[in-house]
Amino acid sequence: MSYMAAFFPPAILIPLHGVVQLSSNLSRVVLGFKNIVKDIALASAAGTMVGALIGSQVVVNLPEKEFKILLAIVIVIMTCLHKFKSNLKVPGKFFWIGGGITFLSLFIGAVGPLLAAFLVRKDLKKESMVATQAACQAATHLAKILVFFSLGFVIGPYASILIGMIAFGFLGNWVGQKILHRIPTETFSVIIKVIISILAIKLLSDGLRLA
Repeated sequence: MSYMAAFFPPAILIPLHGVVQLSSNLSRVVLGFKNIVKDIALASAAGTMVGALIGSQVVVNLPEKEFKILLAIVIVIMTCLHKFKSNLKVPGKFFWIGGGITFLSLFIGAVGPLLAAFLVRKDLKKESMVATQAACQAATHLAKILVFFSLGFVIGPYASILIGMIAFGFLGNWVGQKILHRIPTETFSVIIKVIISILAIKLLSDGLRLA
């Protein structure tokens, strides 16, 4: 997302990023379909439709600086407090998470780390973590793309770029699946938390730089 931002303005960047991520997540869904936690994925997909519908009606520019800082703080808290078990039960939690993440993705684009921070608290096995997040994010990116198409975005001029990115994205996912099976679950858990934390730190850095 950060790399693409050097070449495209936000109005083009977000839908293009959505198309690439949709294809990437769909390939992970296909490769790991049997490992998807269906109740989480379906609840998130249902919320996605609501989030996209509401987001398409909102004509505002979210304050990017404050949003990135807040998002970074939330991600770090969700990740670091992984072992903290709250007695608070939220009915249909992933419905609301799916809706909220989809709404935010219309304005910011890459909010995958936030979803990962929620999923990592579910103590899923590594294959289920990857496949379930892919299914949730595929629904989010599909809804986001449909919203931008309805607002007049035309994909034609960027077809050649997208074809290349999609092809290499599938190759990367195929190689990643092979490596995933060789990584112990405990090691994977540490790696995913480190990656989420690094992404959160980058978000925080970007937000402070905008200050």
